Amino acid sequence: MVNKTDYGEVLRDRDAGIYLSNTVLIVIGTVIGFFGNLTVIYFYLVRIKERGERYFIPQLAIVDLCACLASSLFIVMHNTFFYNYPSDIVCRILTFLQVFVTGLSGHILLVICFQRYLLVCKPYGPKMTVFWKKMSFALACVFSFVYSIPLLGISGTKTTDTNFMNHTVATTLCKFYAGDSSTNSLVYFGLLGLVMVANITITAALYIPVISRIQVVLSGKIAKDNRNRKISSKTDAGANDASFNDTTKTEETMAANHEIQRESISKTRNDFAKRRITVMFFVIILAYILSYLPSVVLLIIAYAIRDFNFITLTEGETIAWTYLSRIVFLNHIVNPFIYSYFDVKFRAELKTCFMCKR
Repeated sequence: MVNKTDYGEVLRDRDAGIYLSNTVLIVIGTVIGFFGNLTVIYFYLVRIKERGERYFIPQLAIVDLCACLASSLFIVMHNTFFYNYPSDIVCRILTFLQVFVTGLSGHILLVICFQRYLLVCKPYGPKMTVFWKKMSFALACVFSFVYSIPLLGISGTKTTDTNFMNHTVATTLCKFYAGDSSTNSLVYFGLLGLVMVANITITAALYIPVISRIQVVLSGKIAKDNRNRKISSKTDAGANDASFNDTTKTEETMAANHEIQRESISKTRNDFAKRRITVMFFVIILAYILSYLPSVVLLIIAYAIRDFNFITLTEGETIAWTYLSRIVFLNHIVNPFIYSYFDVKFRAELKTCFMCKR
């Protein structure tokens, strides 16, 4: 009796190890991102009352929390049923959620970038009030929803016969576009790619002058502090040579100088805190750009190359494609760690909370 080989099963087994390892990492990342963003939401909404500099942090954490859950479901389903996706409805819903929450996260970062630009580069110009912060968040939600909602109609599963090891194998993939290629689909995905690239480009373009301005201010501050130290040392030396009759006047002058110095130190600390928050957002935006670029580039390649087929990829190419196309998932995990490093107030609240529990 001759055993008949199921080449569909052979195809699924070929890349099973790659997808399984990716699934394990995604699940671990989901757990870290879920509890990390949940911690951020709790501390910034409940423990930290100040909302000016940190207004968008809890909103971004909520979106990142949703993105962790939606993206992990999307990726795990793809990894588990890559060549035999079981449900058209599930494919449509997860594809919509993946694009919606991921895009929304990027747009919020663009709004944050614009806020920092006004604060640092236009210190005497208009500022974002609480009303406009709420409006910008709402507009980001609406904009993301508008360009994502068509995916509920055009995405889905697509079954095709593919040549594998000189045999015809039926594969069912979850695709962003389940129909045959058309002008409308090319226009839509072209606009979607343009939105992603434009968001990254504008975000980077706005933050470059912010960082440049901070460097200029810091270098000027260091030079000013050095001059103040020299003047202070000369004043102290002159005070030592003064006569006894001028002692009372000198003490009054020194007391006034100390008061001015305390006010200056307080202002310096506030300025330092603002710059630290600005640098924190810069690191968050840098992580966003570095994680989004590979995913955007690979998405464009997949839809730009006619008759692109995953089956033709080598093992090394499959590994690279699988991990680079999903690296955007890291963007929703790393932010809590960035907050804990740069935001002194958040770190202090964390320490206080854990110290009380001990």
